[in-house]
Amino acid sequence: MLIIKSIGEFTDRIVCIAVAIFFAQAPLYIEQYIHVLTGAKTEARIAYEDLEKRAASLIPPLSVEEFIRHHLENEDKVFQESGKHHQGTLNRLKNYTTAFEKLTTCTAWEKPFVFFRYADPALREALEFKPGFPFSREGAAYALAGAFVGLLIVSALRHILGKIFQKRNIQEVETQEKSPITETK
Repeated sequence: MLIIKSIGEFTDRIVCIAVAIFFAQAPLYIEQYIHVLTGAKTEARIAYEDLEKRAASLIPPLSVEEFIRHHLENEDKVFQESGKHHQGTLNRLKNYTTAFEKLTTCTAWEKPFVFFRYADPALREALEFKPGFPFSREGAAYALAGAFVGLLIVSALRHILGKIFQKRNIQEVETQEKSPITETK
């Protein structure tokens, strides 16, 4: 029985450590995502600035929004598709800028929620995550939260398994009490 108890305690610790390490990856993942987002935002800004120059060079000069509207309202399908492309550039710049501002100004505890709210699926897919161990207060806080969640998981599993085995033991005892034991001499 001592061996089973020792294995159980060892398993508890392993689960807590594993969940803590998993949680500690969140700040690293989000930080790496912010790097990808920064690059995408820069690319969208450069494309926007090019649009701005082209629109301003016309006579009369146009704003970017007017330039895009002229493309979209043109009867030529090629110009309409060009307008859609330019509109996509404008939308990406706005979305990336908003996401960057939100992710870089929120608190450590808000960050996962802000991330899930504003993260672009295409950028998440492009991210080549490299796991590590964060040496920051934020990483330590997430690891501590992970250890706590690990303890909750272990506690819940122990409770559930305890109920299952307790019920099984009760049924076995009841079955043994009902069956007549006959002794032969």
